[in-house]
Amino acid sequence: MERNFLLPLLASLFLTACIEVKDDSDDNTTIEPAITPTVTLTGSIIDLSTNQAPASALVSYKIGSQWSDSVEANSGEYSLEGLAGNSDITILIESTSDEFMPRTISTRTYYTDEGINYQNLQPINVSPAITYSFSVLDVETKTAITDLKFTARSLNNTSYYFQDDYESSYNQTTNTYSVTIPKYFSTPIFYADLDTDGDGDYNYQLYDNYYNSLDRLTISETNLKNAETVYLKKYIPAVAVALEPQELKLRITVLDQNLNRVEGASLSILDKLNNVNAIYNNELGQYTMDVNILNNLRINLPSFEIDDKLYMSNFVEITLDSEDTLKVYNNNSAHYSNDREYKVDINESGIDIVMYTKELNPNVDTNLSLIAFSQQVDPDDYSYKLFFSVPVELIENEIHLYERNKLRVIKGNASNDDLILSGTTLIGRRDIDTELTMELSLNDTMLTIRPTNPILDKNNYYLTIDKVKEKSSGLELNIAKSINFTSKYKFADTDLFDINSLVLDNNNFKTNNQNIVETNTANQTTNNYSNHGLASLYYPKEVHLLKEFTLIKSVLTKDGNVSFDYDIYTVVNNGQVNFQQYDAVSLASNEIIMGGASYSVTGTTLTDGKYWATNYVEYMNDNTDSDVNTISFEYSYETLKGEIHTGTITLPVK
Repeated sequence: MERNFLLPLLASLFLTACIEVKDDSDDNTTIEPAITPTVTLTGSIIDLSTNQAPASALVSYKIGSQWSDSVEANSGEYSLEGLAGNSDITILIESTSDEFMPRTISTRTYYTDEGINYQNLQPINVSPAITYSFSVLDVETKTAITDLKFTARSLNNTSYYFQDDYESSYNQTTNTYSVTIPKYFSTPIFYADLDTDGDGDYNYQLYDNYYNSLDRLTISETNLKNAETVYLKKYIPAVAVALEPQELKLRITVLDQNLNRVEGASLSILDKLNNVNAIYNNELGQYTMDVNILNNLRINLPSFEIDDKLYMSNFVEITLDSEDTLKVYNNNSAHYSNDREYKVDINESGIDIVMYTKELNPNVDTNLSLIAFSQQVDPDDYSYKLFFSVPVELIENEIHLYERNKLRVIKGNASNDDLILSGTTLIGRRDIDTELTMELSLNDTMLTIRPTNPILDKNNYYLTIDKVKEKSSGLELNIAKSINFTSKYKFADTDLFDINSLVLDNNNFKTNNQNIVETNTANQTTNNYSNHGLASLYYPKEVHLLKEFTLIKSVLTKDGNVSFDYDIYTVVNNGQVNFQQYDAVSLASNEIIMGGASYSVTGTTLTDGKYWATNYVEYMNDNTDSDVNTISFEYSYETLKGEIHTGTITLPVK
């Protein structure tokens, strides 16, 4: 079962006082302490039951681990003085008479470098308490389930960093769970982990939906307000059964339209478990083949010619119907009625199956038809198959595979034959025709189409199949099929995500205050005086090897000035990359860009290719030896293999 993925947070910040030295005229040196800059926080408290200030309230705070003494809020107004600047602060609001529930919020004080700075917070809402009770029973025994722990988080004041947590209590006398929450806040949703002892295995499983995930029970607002009884049942782990292919001995009888046995056909199975051609047994008058089946398989009977008679293609699909029976489906049957689909018993000594074909009329214009085709492309190699009634030939330029919105870059010095002038680069997107390999097999009745070059990246494609022609007559068959699919990233077993591959780049055509590309495609020197830009974080495609990935911006060094910052970037969540893909094209700053393409960058240090970016992290100059510009991040990521990595990385601005 999955567990919450915990991330390291910044521990604490410290403020250091300074001293200054004053040189008196009598040459006596007097050391005077400097005035420490501070922040005064002010704000108000609103009781949502009256929309007025509460009659009484106490306010305390902590910076670090030490709580302050409480101060009284007068008419709901409070002031917290002498606070350290640029620091995390937790504020606790309490009632002296249980007029409202305690309220805890966390925020951050302003940065200050001199004197006293005033910071006004948004009003903090509080509310009287309300208690709800409900029961959780075993659905089979109707006995109370007592070892659950329900938790929820407040949904009010979400502009602050953190919110109040609520927990359930259990009453042994009434056999009910109770939760106490603010009455006038939005009702939170309570969750209980179904692994109550923390051993990694569920103790209970859901009896009904209740809008739950598999590993936790959800108690909604309706459950609470209606005091509903919720049911669970004891978890019974499923017994893992390894699916093993089953061996079958097939005896196949091929009949024509007059139910005469036909000899000379070529039966075959080609799938991930089988590459088998049938053998004709003269004594039995049947075709025999030993095969393996996991769920289903298909036997192909391609069109064939014997004694100047042309017979039509057909196929049979065999499906495991139960442990003891197979379901047989004939694409074409003798009478197109009861014999198209039937069941047979599985017998170790052999299974008898009937397939049908029919003699084709040589006097008709064409016998060509499309008998079967793939429901989707094969996810392994993106191949696609079509099965025809008679042998076919391909027609040039009637089958195409297009990659959608592929980046197209033509630089001015790339060729003398294009229309792009030197000093100019065309950047655009269009659907690109991709090279295909097309193979005819099974006596030219099976057409397999696949990309010539392996597809390793994630892209959108569409395959168009317009026409083929009958081999004997040359007459065309209009297929008019279009198949859309999205490829997936494919990595070698040795490919790994490297946290050091992250790049922080301000896209200003420079790095270390030096031009990345000195001349444009007309060989003209660039005059780029800019040293700053909006810095973005760029990730390589190996980020798709992660299940979770979070960055926390912690320390910002800007032109040598260090400050503490706080931003969370959820880069990958449950295997999904949350940021936009970009194409990097390296150009000089004085290159004229024609056309333009969305989601492309031209002034970074990145080599040409695809990247993913967290945009506009900070407006910054290049990092140099004399002008430090860096950002430190705490990171935590989990690979698809379950490996967890945490740490801190400091990235220079390039």
